[in-house]
Amino acid sequence: MRIRKATLEDAKSMKEIADSFYFTLDDNLDRKSGFFEYKLALEDYVRKLGEDSFSFVAEDNEIMRGFCFAYLSDENFREVYINQFAVRNPGRTLEIRISDMLVSELIRDAKEKEISKLKFHISHSPWRNHASINFAKKFGAVNIGEELKNGVVLGVYEIVL
Repeated sequence: MRIRKATLEDAKSMKEIADSFYFTLDDNLDRKSGFFEYKLALEDYVRKLGEDSFSFVAEDNEIMRGFCFAYLSDENFREVYINQFAVRNPGRTLEIRISDMLVSELIRDAKEKEISKLKFHISHSPWRNHASINFAKKFGAVNIGEELKNGVVLGVYEIVL
């Protein structure tokens, strides 16, 4: 297993993994994780991977097993915004290890570049992403509020570095 910086060439695989977890209110809400009512275009990945990216991928035998799509915040140049985080087959022991490795590498890189915070959103309602909330808390994330976007209540979380 190798963790490395994401490149523009990774955008398509990142989108494919993320899209496999996309769901809406019309789908079964009895799931542990996913991207509820949230989907990015390929151009979104390409644009942000080309800028001040803090994105990483995990690969095994040239196959992407997961990714962390993160970049400098548009609002504060001392913060990194984590837009998406996904691994294939979440919940399995290896994928939990991969998730830990991805976040640890992001934190290491952010500290090295004197970033003060990591910020991100997690779905709270109408579907609550318990798996992501619990995972984020493992790294010291704190819920600092909520925002309503397109009918979805999102928890705002941050990790102070």
